[in-house]
Amino acid sequence: MKNILFLYLFSPLFLFSQTNYYVALDTDGGNDSLNTGTINSPFNTVNKALSLMNSGDTCFTRSGVYHEEIIIDGKNNIVIYRI
Repeated sequence: MKNILFLYLFSPLFLFSQTNYYVALDTDGGNDSLNTGTINSPFNTVNKALSLMNSGDTCFTRSGVYHEEIIIDGKNNIVIYRI
């Protein structure tokens, strides 16, 4: 019974948790194929991060010039920062 109560009380926290994704140029270690989008293993393109983002998620881009067309379609309540 305690396990069920624990799951009932804390499961909404997992539903509303946000995910942070990180993007860096390939010269700074960014790679869409091999990396997972973490701070130590960033993606290479903003579009890769956007493809995985859900409402409430944040994308942090490291400094540099990104030559890509950003398409934000059907995404609500997301944030993209430059760090």
